[in-house]
Amino acid sequence: MMKTPSALKWMAEKRARVAHDLEQTDRLMEELATRAESLRADLAAMNRAITLYDANLDPASIEAIAGWKGRYGKRGNLRGTVEAILQERAPEWVSTDNIEMLVLARLGLAFETAAQRKRWHDNCLTGRLRKLVAEGVVERLQDPTRNAGVVGWWRWKQAEKSTSLAVLRASAGKPLAP
Repeated sequence: MMKTPSALKWMAEKRARVAHDLEQTDRLMEELATRAESLRADLAAMNRAITLYDANLDPASIEAIAGWKGRYGKRGNLRGTVEAILQERAPEWVSTDNIEMLVLARLGLAFETAAQRKRWHDNCLTGRLRKLVAEGVVERLQDPTRNAGVVGWWRWKQAEKSTSLAVLRASAGKPLAP
């Protein structure tokens, strides 16, 4: 057999990673498109209701606002959303960036400035992910003490396969010793 050149190995691995990221991004775009369609329908319904109430009002003149109070919905909604995203994609690893986009879309969050979004990302989102790791329900691919500034990868913790002696003997067809 001929040895595979290292450059080819690198290109194949890079291509596989890009293909995976593209698949996840396409899935995100589909979810965001669905969310946008739902929001457009809600906005159109509100516009009709306003004009039915008072035909002289122009709904387009009402400025958009970002509500802050109860922004995640009921208590625990942020946690539930993060858990649902990871469970839906299990056993795949999901990047922090993709989790962030999905959470923002599902909860309808928007930020006035990039600084606000970064503060939310650093304090709320990654804090929630770290807490889920500490609770043992989520796995973290990267070492938290190294690679600062690198995008993190997370997944819902997979059930451990039992490899006890009794299980190994049973699977080999041997009777269990007393």
